[in-house]
Amino acid sequence: MRNPIIGTSLFITPDSIDHLEQLAESMTNSAEAWRMVMFTMNYCRKLVQEELDRKEAREEELIAMRFAVAPRRTTEET
Repeated sequence: MRNPIIGTSLFITPDSIDHLEQLAESMTNSAEAWRMVMFTMNYCRKLVQEELDRKEAREEELIAMRFAVAPRRTTEET
């Protein structure tokens, strides 16, 4: 699966949540920084969840198609 979240080289990528916290706390207006961090994390989570849901739906569709084409035999049929 290709990552749906676009990155940018204009800003560093934190190594961990702790590093992200340190960056937010070091900003002049840390309350605003934290608000943006949380908005961003929620949005990123939403994007990833939507992609996971699409992938799961595709897999379920493939399973249904396989079953429609070649249904499994029951133990009574064998």
